[in-house]
Amino acid sequence: MFNESLDASHELSQEIDNATGSYWHGIMHRMEGDYSNAKYWFHRVGRHPVYEELSRMAGEYIRGENLGKVASTSLRQSLSTIGNRAAWDPLAFVDAVKQQVTVAREEAADGMLRHIQWLEMHLLLQYAYAQSGGEGRLVELE
Repeated sequence: MFNESLDASHELSQEIDNATGSYWHGIMHRMEGDYSNAKYWFHRVGRHPVYEELSRMAGEYIRGENLGKVASTSLRQSLSTIGNRAAWDPLAFVDAVKQQVTVAREEAADGMLRHIQWLEMHLLLQYAYAQSGGEGRLVELE
């Protein structure tokens, strides 16, 4: 996924029959623009162990950004809501990505959403690595 190999990602994530596999599957569908299918897979995830840390990190990141540079009022509001929620809401993030890709198409928002997705994917990769028996962290997140 880090290299946007969506076909390979789809094939692999379908074979992982647990919440983490569903999470990767949801990310893949979100990246390809199949938003309703992404939401289906995020519903299957339930409450994933990375959500708490992701919510904290995404919130800190968004609150540290100048949302005023996002011209779209609704997208700015979506980002603000995501940044101020106590818990990660993957469906709200899908909606924000969809709004950016299909309507707003703003450079500032694009960078923010990509950064949040980067955080999400790194946390999920760290979690999967630890669950597979890996020790320590693959990389430190900033």
